Amino acid sequence: ARPADLLQAILFDLTQPYQGLTEQELRLAVTAQLLAAAEGGLPTVLLVDEAQHLTADALEELRLLANLDTPAGAAAVAVLVAQPALRDALGRREYAALVARSQFGDEA
Repeated sequence: ARPADLLQAILFDLTQPYQGLTEQELRLAVTAQLLAAAEGGLPTVLLVDEAQHLTADALEELRLLANLDTPAGAAAVAVLVAQPALRDALGRREYAALVARSQFGDEA
């Protein structure tokens, strides 16, 4: 999935308008929603299933969303559920920034 697809999916799940928006408008709408929700003191959990299908740009988008901070703390937490192939792919240099902020766990 591309970043725009990911942002549309997030807005859809948050029951917010997402159709007909440019990628930048989608990004701004998601950011606004996450920051507004975090005013209550709890981050929004972005649970992404089948994350091995995300492009490098979409993973970077998730990293940026997870970097959103408020005075109360993080505005969002990204949880990726994926096949083991994603862990292997994340060993590549282009994912260094994402991996630096991540914790990996195996299936229980």
